[in-house]
Amino acid sequence: MKKQLSAMALCLLLSIALKAQVTTPNNNATPGTQFVGYSGVPALNTKPLDIKNNYANQNINFFTNGTAVNGSSIQGMTIIGSAGATQGFVGIGQGFTAPQYYLHISDGNFGRMFQVTNTLTGLTATDGFLLRTIGKSIFFNHQESGLWAFQAGDVPTGNNNYRMVIQGITGATLGFIGMGTGFTTPLHLLDVRGGDINTGNGTPASPTGYMIGDNYVLWHNANITNIN
Repeated sequence: MKKQLSAMALCLLLSIALKAQVTTPNNNATPGTQFVGYSGVPALNTKPLDIKNNYANQNINFFTNGTAVNGSSIQGMTIIGSAGATQGFVGIGQGFTAPQYYLHISDGNFGRMFQVTNTLTGLTATDGFLLRTIGKSIFFNHQESGLWAFQAGDVPTGNNNYRMVIQGITGATLGFIGMGTGFTTPLHLLDVRGGDINTGNGTPASPTGYMIGDNYVLWHNANITNIN
């Protein structure tokens, strides 16, 4: 009996080390086409952990809240396996199975779709940044006291700069918008520094329409008579 148990334990350890075969009651795939384990690809000794389904272009689905394979469980994420334009697309959401882009989140009517936090913001539902939809409206929620900043440039090398900020600090400047290179402290609801505001067409070298600048209140580029 002890020898039989030892042999079974050895086989179990070998299967974990080489390849953990999926053997659910509903699994009717050819052995080796569905598994969670070490595939040994691209090299024999690299052993990346793979979750693989090579069976007839079928999806990889993730379920929670239940014991049945498909019955009472709720599907929380799917990866499309069918050949075609949507192959590899990832869908996230309760019961959502038809992603239309590489990452497609659909949350029904809950209004919570995407949240970003870190150790300083906290980890609760009222922390960090939210992207959500309610009905046919979309909301970007900055739930912290710091800036909501829009930058342009290369982040890894530090060659980036502020182009627009929205003040998140509570108080008199809450929600103030600042526009301008490196400008981060707006003093008015809309504060533009280092440039002009043009409401017409034309080109940067030859603008038309009305303009608000640093040295004048209102200027009409196409009219000799201007309001200064």
